[in-house]
Amino acid sequence: MSLRNWVVLVLWVMVSQKVWANQEYLADEVPAPKSLQDVPNSFRDFRLIPRLREGRLLRNLIGEHFPGLSPMVREAQVTLEPRLYARYRDEDNGTLRESVAGGGALRFLSGWLSDKIRVGLTGYTSQALAGDSDRGGTGLVRDDQSGYWAFGEAYVEAKLGDAFATRLFRQEMDLPYLNRNDSRMTPKSFESYVFWWKPEESLTLAAGHVAKMRDRTESTFISMAEAAGVEDAEDGLSTLGFRWDMRENLTLGAVNHYSWNTFNTVYTELRLVDSFGESDWSWKAALQFTDQRSVGDEMLGDFDIQTFGGQLGLGWNSLIASAAITHTEAGEELRKPFGGTPGFTSLMVSDFDRPEETAIRVGLSYDFADLGLDGLSAFANYAHGDVPQKGRYAGDNQDEWNVTVDYRPEKTLFKDLWFRVRLGWNERDDQRREEYRFIVNYSRTF
Repeated sequence: MSLRNWVVLVLWVMVSQKVWANQEYLADEVPAPKSLQDVPNSFRDFRLIPRLREGRLLRNLIGEHFPGLSPMVREAQVTLEPRLYARYRDEDNGTLRESVAGGGALRFLSGWLSDKIRVGLTGYTSQALAGDSDRGGTGLVRDDQSGYWAFGEAYVEAKLGDAFATRLFRQEMDLPYLNRNDSRMTPKSFESYVFWWKPEESLTLAAGHVAKMRDRTESTFISMAEAAGVEDAEDGLSTLGFRWDMRENLTLGAVNHYSWNTFNTVYTELRLVDSFGESDWSWKAALQFTDQRSVGDEMLGDFDIQTFGGQLGLGWNSLIASAAITHTEAGEELRKPFGGTPGFTSLMVSDFDRPEETAIRVGLSYDFADLGLDGLSAFANYAHGDVPQKGRYAGDNQDEWNVTVDYRPEKTLFKDLWFRVRLGWNERDDQRREEYRFIVNYSRTF
């Protein structure tokens, strides 16, 4: 049986058992989960109004002294999100990239006007604290190690009855292949117009158009076509998707991103989480599929790519083991200019989705609160990728190891701090790439 047939067989077995996704761009935003049920998924943003932290200090002060003000002002909240980030990368060809940066985000969210409309504003900044100009390219600041400021969000959010909602203009997004990808100092943001419809409790639909995007180290927005690599093009991207909670703990999600005159990306994911009776054991399983192909005027050329993936997870309290397999069909490189990839084998250095690459990944995560070490958690992954040794898509096989340690103090004075250390090593035959990251996050809503 051919390798491709083996992959199809494995995925079919997973589906037949109603088959968890811990993709790298999601792992960048959260520590190790406390249980399998807490593992984030690619379709977490499919909800009418995003869940936000509630701050009481500002609204209590305003409400006490200015009770007659509009609820938009009286119930407003401000969130402070400073970040310190050090990144070092050795690309094994004599190229070293290293920076230390400080900055983050400052967010404002108004209260609701007539329980129908509110507005949000967010500013970002990242400023170099250390780093030689010839060692730029870390993505923390600009390539020449200069800092930047950006007005990243300015949106209106509205409730249109009980089943409809919309968010208009500049905003962060959190969809597969179209997301904030907050793995550096500041996230990507988009000039977009998105509508949600919830016809029933178990089903949420979303549709919208994205005109422009601001990359992580930029201050200005450019068209989606230009972000994809087409100079002087003004084409945007239209998106349509759904999340269907088919039954308790079984979710199917799908999106279609149509980048006008460049390429179309379809992504779907099925996942199930369940427990073994009343025990402390639980399990998760998932299946994913991506189809990407050129469309319209094909301004980036003619191509056609598919990827397949499956993942299984087993948990005992907060100890979680997982395994995944992915395969990318022959074609050009998968285009991912609008955010992080949802691939089950995506890690810190490599996404393991080269043409004709078959990859396997195994991982382990643990929250040490079970041992009395509150706030301490860690996860580790190993992946191996095979590509053909001859022919058009010949290349080097690769291996990668990742280790992440998180500490979030539980004490009141420091409870909003998050310390993170991430280590990654990738090897392709006699080439070795190393990645080291130290991050301090803080988030406080007033």
